[in-house]
Amino acid sequence: MFELKQICEESTLTERLLSKFKIDDKGNYYNLRLEEEVLKRSKYNQSRRKNLHMDTHMDGHMGNVNGNANENGNKDKKNNKPKKKRFTPPSLEQVKEYCKERKSHIDPETFWNTYESSDWIKANGLPVKNWKATLVTWEKRNPAPKPAQDARKMSADPHCEACHGTGEVFAQGTSKNVPCWCLKEK
Repeated sequence: MFELKQICEESTLTERLLSKFKIDDKGNYYNLRLEEEVLKRSKYNQSRRKNLHMDTHMDGHMGNVNGNANENGNKDKKNNKPKKKRFTPPSLEQVKEYCKERKSHIDPETFWNTYESSDWIKANGLPVKNWKATLVTWEKRNPAPKPAQDARKMSADPHCEACHGTGEVFAQGTSKNVPCWCLKEK
């Protein structure tokens, strides 16, 4: 800030600024240094354009450091990629065997029929790539039913007029039976 204030207060600012420029024949100001830089840049661009059309413009001074290590560039890269295996649908026996091996609760026939009928296309419209992984997903989405936990044994009153000893009564307004009030623990 101090330097800027000092420069602005100097009376020789105009003289110093004008000393950077020259006046041509027509009375126009120009900067000699800027003219030299423009000329250098123009020469450089011309040399780059000239070298662009030469195939081996750097062979003389650069040499071949790599010794033709990878002469055909992209062709080698494409050949090095492993080929993807195509999906082959399993047989029903393979699915049964895999379910047995995993001790899966999924019904192998239901699984196989579901995907066989849709040409092994999933619900999201994408093709199945790995049927074993798809079966595991089925297991996760449809957990095995849990065994009944120590169900309390209940008995209904055989003389009950509401359920007639069955332990269930029809709930009006719904299509379900509900436990009768007469149920008691044994």
